[in-house]
Amino acid sequence: MEFAIEPVESDEHWDQFVEASPQGSLFSLSFYLKSSLCEYLRFWVLAGSDCRGAFSIVLDGTGGCCLDDMVIYNGPIFASERANQKANGVISERFRIQECIIAFLTEKFSSVAMALAPQLVDVRPYLWYNYGSSDARRRFSVSVRYTSYLDISDLHPDVDFEKSPVALRMDGKRRQSLRRARQNNTIVEVAAEVPPFLNLYRSVFLRQGVTVTGKKMEQVNSITRQLLESNKGRLYCIRDESGFRAAALFGWDAKRAYYLFGALESDRSDDYSGTAVLWHAFRDLAKNSISEVDLEGVNSPARGWFKLSFGGNLLPYYEVSMGGSS
Repeated sequence: MEFAIEPVESDEHWDQFVEASPQGSLFSLSFYLKSSLCEYLRFWVLAGSDCRGAFSIVLDGTGGCCLDDMVIYNGPIFASERANQKANGVISERFRIQECIIAFLTEKFSSVAMALAPQLVDVRPYLWYNYGSSDARRRFSVSVRYTSYLDISDLHPDVDFEKSPVALRMDGKRRQSLRRARQNNTIVEVAAEVPPFLNLYRSVFLRQGVTVTGKKMEQVNSITRQLLESNKGRLYCIRDESGFRAAALFGWDAKRAYYLFGALESDRSDDYSGTAVLWHAFRDLAKNSISEVDLEGVNSPARGWFKLSFGGNLLPYYEVSMGGSS
């Protein structure tokens, strides 16, 4: 079967394909890509008139495609399996689709970098490209990353957390934090005000001595506003008289919710507010028929262990790159 690559012209058709694809995610939906303020391109992979795959890339402005912190997953996504299609046929077709994408990208762009969805497990097309070549610049680098998927399908909003199967899968420190939040009558709200969240988010970096770029703050602002305006996300917060004390932004697609940005007023290890905000978010998301949450990356020690302490499953995903810097 021969494949052809064509540019995407319709947001509606693209979004339908993304929502139906096993590898499709919030980060590939049209409104999200626009709100990320990245320069991006999208393409179909066609077998005749039948669309069997698609992919999106972020442009670096110098003739290459790159990774971007705001676009967590991109790259190839595939059509659902055909009726009666055998497993080896699915593997073979998706392998060849990725070969076609690689040939296209390496011809058209000076460098290539993509972060593949966790549901894309076969990275052999990248590992086998120019297999045996002694020139590292002509081979793909494949880096493993990790995220955590939390099952909230059995989280009933009206069941006390002490008896909830989701809470029972959490570690003892998280449950203790929830007890402290309850003892202190902590109230978690769904917020609509973006500026207090941005102030808290920026203050976290300042407290840690990290410079956050103006572009990144513009991206966070744009994504947050677009998610709330399109009813594709919610901002959860704990506030006091001075503003937000803790906050977390979630967005969702047809498959799951994603923990996008979070911020805490305090770095104290005994602060329970971060746990309380996420727990309230999980309950609210479950109430709205969302059964799974991608905690979106467990790739640094402090954040990684915190997110994993909620009892989710560890999943690998892959970043692939060749040429230039990713």
